[in-house]
Amino acid sequence: PSIAPTGPMIDNEESEAAYRDAFNLLKAGQYDGSITAFTEFLQQYPESQYADNAQYWLGETHYVKRQFEPAIVEYRKLIDHYPASKKQSHAMLKIGYSFHELGEVDQARAMLEDLRNRYGGTTAARLAEERIQRILAENPAR
Repeated sequence: PSIAPTGPMIDNEESEAAYRDAFNLLKAGQYDGSITAFTEFLQQYPESQYADNAQYWLGETHYVKRQFEPAIVEYRKLIDHYPASKKQSHAMLKIGYSFHELGEVDQARAMLEDLRNRYGGTTAARLAEERIQRILAENPAR
């Protein structure tokens, strides 16, 4: 019987170059190209040690473009598929921010409170608390 992989693969030159190229497009502000490159990277190298980062940056690219619905989808993929990722709290933060931008304040607050409770004492938790306070100030009835 075959044994399932126990973790991410160690990348080779080709996969590292693909990730670096996608990230460089993002840094250069070439967001559409970056979205394409990160999507292709994740399709070609789903077990890459950089896959969680690629997933996060794919969400970030949509967020920067103010495409909040697809950003939420991509950040949720990170949360669902990469539970050990160091980007978990930041993905949760950006989901909360995205819901807030969409006017979905109840969903924003719920996500940010979950983040705060799970990752207390972190920068992401502090930023979540700041946004919760902003939401409460903007919506006193909540």
